[in-house]
Amino acid sequence: MNNLQELINNLNIKFELSKEIRKGETANTYLGNYQNEKSILKLFKKNHNKLITNQYLDNEINNQLINKNLFPEIYYINKKIGVLIYKYFDGIQLNKKSFKNINLIARKLKTLHSIDCHKKNKSLEDQFISYKEILKSHSKIDLINEGWNHFLNIKDKSDEQVFSHNDLNKTNILSDNVNIVFIDFEYSSMNSRYCDIARIIESFSFNDNETETFLELYGMEANSNIIKSIDEWSLTNTYIDLIWAYIVDKLYPGAIENSYIVSLEAKLDNKSYKYSNN
Repeated sequence: MNNLQELINNLNIKFELSKEIRKGETANTYLGNYQNEKSILKLFKKNHNKLITNQYLDNEINNQLINKNLFPEIYYINKKIGVLIYKYFDGIQLNKKSFKNINLIARKLKTLHSIDCHKKNKSLEDQFISYKEILKSHSKIDLINEGWNHFLNIKDKSDEQVFSHNDLNKTNILSDNVNIVFIDFEYSSMNSRYCDIARIIESFSFNDNETETFLELYGMEANSNIIKSIDEWSLTNTYIDLIWAYIVDKLYPGAIENSYIVSLEAKLDNKSYKYSNN
């Protein structure tokens, strides 16, 4: 905290630090006030491992996120130092699976996927390649390669690439009962729309009727091909989550519980079994 306050003073940022909210793999998050407005400050960690993160900090993307009311107003950004300050959104996680909430999420996701960005933006494939390079000597390299091959198999069948959040679970979707915003875009990239769709359906445990409603509100028909694509991406997302856990365990020993890795491996085994028997 003292080092952060020193950084704030050196940058001459009018930010009054209140407390640390969370320590993450790519950034630490703090609560405070920026020019008397309740705000969030993210201090990004130095990336020495060629991980592809924080693409949303590019002006062409973050301006659209704000203008489309997908992300809170940004007060200050310094990409070189790795500091982001944005307006505090007074909302809570969406847990109730009402039609209103499903409608809000579906329409917001459709808006997110309509963001216009240059094809030069890195893709999930680029991210995956960097993960494989970091873990090339890992004891579970066969499993990692299995995930890579599965990804390559479904990538060619996916529709066009969109700007994807890539980590849209409940904790990253906030609501104030009128609007919702998405937060924590650190892992965003160009990707198939099915990545975000599959994550939302799984995170909220939508049943068949809720899934059909969600897809229709997004603008898709819940046919057998669409459902198959969602299942394929649900498996891909689990591979990615497990591979990312391996990376965190390697780069920040002790930062992740081994029980979490074991639970992901078991989840992957279960999904792989179901997938291979469909």
